This record gives sequence, structure tokens and C-alpha cells, in this order.
Amino acid sequence: YKRQLLDRLSDVESQLKQAQTDLQGANWRNGYLESQVENHREQIKLLTDSQHKPKWWHRIRSWIAGQ
Repeated sequence: YKRQLLDRLSDVESQLKQAQTDLQGANWRNGYLESQVENHREQIKLLTDSQHKPKWWHRIRSWIAGQ
């Protein structure tokens, strides 16, 4: 009975180590994906900001019309 208990304990420890390794990998992937999402948000923000800014020729035309 004692041997079975020790074998079961060893099996559970092995499973725990594997779960910890899997969790660490998942955390790294999650961090990478969060970084990618943030990069995409910044790119989208820059794109939408540039769409709302007047184009350079509009600024020149406005400047000429103002004189």
C-alpha cells in the first residue's frame, strides 16, 4: 500500500511540473500577444489620427487663400 501511495505521489508531482511548464509557456504567449495587440492599437491610432489631419496640400492651399 505504501509503495502505491509513493507511486501515486510521484505521478502527481510529475503532472504538477508539467502543468507548471505549460502555464509558464501560456503566460509567455499571453504576454507576447498582449504586446502585439498594443502595437496594433498604436498603429490604428496613428492611422486614424493621420486621416483627421489636413493633407499638406490642403494646408498650403489654406495658407495661400489666407494671404
